[in-house]
Amino acid sequence: MTSMRNTSVVQRRRDGAVSFNRGWEEYREGFGFLSNDFWMGNEKLSYITNQASYTLRIDMVLSNGSSVYVEYDAFRVSDEWNNYSLFSVGGNTENASSVVNFTEVFTDCYDVYQSGQRQDGIYTILPLGWSKEPFPVPCNMSIDDGGWTVLQRRVNDSVNFNHNWEGYKHGFGVLDHELWLGNEKIYFLTNQKDYELRLDMVNVNEDAYFAKYNLFRISSESFNYQLTVGDYDASSTTGFDAMDQHRGRLFSTPDRDNDGINRNCALNTSCGWWFGNDQGNLRQDPGPDAFKLTNSTGMPSAPFGIPPRFPLLSNTKSCPMRAAENCALGELTPAGTGLYNSNRASAFDVLLLGHRNVLANTQPEAEQFTMPLERLWLIEFSSTIKL
Repeated sequence: MTSMRNTSVVQRRRDGAVSFNRGWEEYREGFGFLSNDFWMGNEKLSYITNQASYTLRIDMVLSNGSSVYVEYDAFRVSDEWNNYSLFSVGGNTENASSVVNFTEVFTDCYDVYQSGQRQDGIYTILPLGWSKEPFPVPCNMSIDDGGWTVLQRRVNDSVNFNHNWEGYKHGFGVLDHELWLGNEKIYFLTNQKDYELRLDMVNVNEDAYFAKYNLFRISSESFNYQLTVGDYDASSTTGFDAMDQHRGRLFSTPDRDNDGINRNCALNTSCGWWFGNDQGNLRQDPGPDAFKLTNSTGMPSAPFGIPPRFPLLSNTKSCPMRAAENCALGELTPAGTGLYNSNRASAFDVLLLGHRNVLANTQPEAEQFTMPLERLWLIEFSSTIKL
């Protein structure tokens, strides 16, 4: 075995004299004999590795009797509340051509980015407190300085978003395409650090829009994944504050209505979301082509959104952004044309995440314009978080 100086030994296994088949408490406190086989104890290991920066060195003896070792330039174990998560294991040096390496453990896509990864793709992360196996997430390393963890993506309606509570809890879809990451994963992700939220969208003219917020977090399932959204960053975005109606809202799904409104928005719109104020009536009249949007007074209203049970359109381009949606802020009536009236000094009105988003050009107050359905659609949007 290679000699070491100025090191703290946290484990030794040599001859099997000590059983390592132990429960949580014994691994917490430690066991064995310091002069022979032993485990220092997770509680001690947590305190030691969080007081300074440490290098991890592992010495091994192969079956042929030769000694090898591997070193990692960063090693830390979290506390018991976070289930002693192992993370920040950095690059390694070794004296063997083939040794067993630890997998780098990242808590989010920003950690992945900080490790030097610059390629968009699927990476495995382990958020603090997550007691299950590490899980894969899509990471966007190319927009806005990189390091964004993708929570949702919708592009062409290839994935059904009409899921119940359990579906949204655990997530669904395809990681490199349309997906909902899962409320449990989002909860652990957003409660380990402070995160920005970014929403990205593209209209049929291939114009990209995005909105940013300086904080995004959801509560645990016990509190129905209640939504916390910080301030809208008007200085660095191309939209307006579309999340205002959703701050503090509880998550709802078709089988679990938490919206505080006199009807089930999730059931009516066939998806889950943090539904906001319901300022209109959702009504479906027969009609093949498009939607007429009015509020309860019969006047056109904004913002509005087409629920996800209706078909998406083709020949669209994807691009990143962030936003939100309200439940039936306008009345949706299939009619053959889309009617929209806006007195906003904004280039778009958008509803996001659990729903689809509609983009309309700014028009003078009380001026109405008509467009076929295929001109009214924001086809792709994604939502991401970052430190």
